[in-house]
Amino acid sequence: MERKGKAGEKRKTVLSPETESLLGEFLLYFGTRRNASPASQMAYGTDLRNFASFMKRRGTDLGSPERVTARDVQAWVAWLYRKGEAKSSMARRLSAARTFFRWLKRTGRVEESVVQSVHNPRQDQFSPKALNVDETMQLLESKFSAKRSSLKASSAI
Repeated sequence: MERKGKAGEKRKTVLSPETESLLGEFLLYFGTRRNASPASQMAYGTDLRNFASFMKRRGTDLGSPERVTARDVQAWVAWLYRKGEAKSSMARRLSAARTFFRWLKRTGRVEESVVQSVHNPRQDQFSPKALNVDETMQLLESKFSAKRSSLKASSAI
């Protein structure tokens, strides 16, 4: 994860060796056992490093995942929201965290997945755009003329 330094320069947050090792082990599992595509592996790695960087700034190392709480995860989602992250991107990041914590639970590193209780942000609902009368007539005429052309072609055979 990058942070702004002096005069707008970007600097990376350095994660602990324990965190990098844990993330590396998870991503290996994710790629081999879950048969994830390279693009999914890269996205999950980016999302989890983002979470790990956020946790580091809060004083918790993701290399000790038993210290992460549901409130930490909620704070991460709130931070993403304040940054202007799209709700669909927040949902994807949460999905990566859920998968990671399920793996941690399965491997005995945590007793409970703290991410399961955190809900995805509500996605915006868009209603379909209704056609006006002219658009409806144009659509019907084009379908009718296409069907008539098709009938003519098949009767000529």
